[in-house]
Amino acid sequence: MTVLTRDLSSKQAFCYEHSDQFVLVLLPHLGYNDCRNAAEHGVIEMTLDDLLQDIYALEEEMRTYERKYGVLSETFYESYTVGEEPPDEAWVRDWTAWASAYQLWLRRREQYQAAIESLRSSDQPLADMIARTARHEPIRIPA
Repeated sequence: MTVLTRDLSSKQAFCYEHSDQFVLVLLPHLGYNDCRNAAEHGVIEMTLDDLLQDIYALEEEMRTYERKYGVLSETFYESYTVGEEPPDEAWVRDWTAWASAYQLWLRRREQYQAAIESLRSSDQPLADMIARTARHEPIRIPA
């Protein structure tokens, strides 16, 4: 499971992705209505930087498995998706985590590409967006 911390003003919550859904977890001092309000009012938004940070973290996680097992994630995932199982029972947990990381990495890359295409279709030049990202300004992306 990859935990994705989002800035909710004072880190009042975090979310993680599970089975292609985001799960919002509120810290103990918040209640159900706070969670519902956050979701209804779009408090949990990803920025371009959020996507990039997730991509980098997932790549690092995948690199760990690639070094351990000696194959690239793409090669591993191709065999994993056709049902190949690890020859060593001790590897099952690693392979499951590796496949999950790769799936999420693919999704984040798609989200990044869609965000870039959306930003390119606006009237703002790409150089302006790069200037904003270089200053670490949050750039909201479509959901």
